[in-house]
Amino acid sequence: MRVLEQAFPEVQMVALPGVVRDIAFTRADKLGAWSDERFGSNAVGRPMIPLPLAKPHLELERETVLLFGYGEALSRLKGFNARVVIPGHCSERILGLLEEAARNKSLSYTSCLDWTRKYIDFYEEVYENAKSAQELVTRLRERYPTIKGKDFAVECDGDPPRERKDVRGDD
Repeated sequence: MRVLEQAFPEVQMVALPGVVRDIAFTRADKLGAWSDERFGSNAVGRPMIPLPLAKPHLELERETVLLFGYGEALSRLKGFNARVVIPGHCSERILGLLEEAARNKSLSYTSCLDWTRKYIDFYEEVYENAKSAQELVTRLRERYPTIKGKDFAVECDGDPPRERKDVRGDD
């Protein structure tokens, strides 16, 4: 967001309230993940916390842009009844399925939506109940052993537990 802030200094940075809470709560953990050794001169020195939106939409050039939390966004995507949904990250096996679906119009691939929903639900459950960052990482690795933690910012560098009461809420 710092890059956006520099490019558009007159613009107010905003996000859904749940996103703002997550940024505020995890910013210390993220600094380790966004370190100089990983990102060099592009590393974030001080995370920016956007202002929470009062309503889940923006007005842009006389158009309303609706904003959704992950869960609702996934449900809406499913409602489009797409034949193929291309995930942002996937294995070679899934790439093969996507290529086959591109050739054979009778095939479909949308299971990434269900997988992502289950992953987010599990993550949220563990996040709310874990007593430490290490417990969060351990439980996620037990359930999803093939996910690379650093790729998905799961690793929290073993930070001590933090009080979570009144920090998180629904989007």
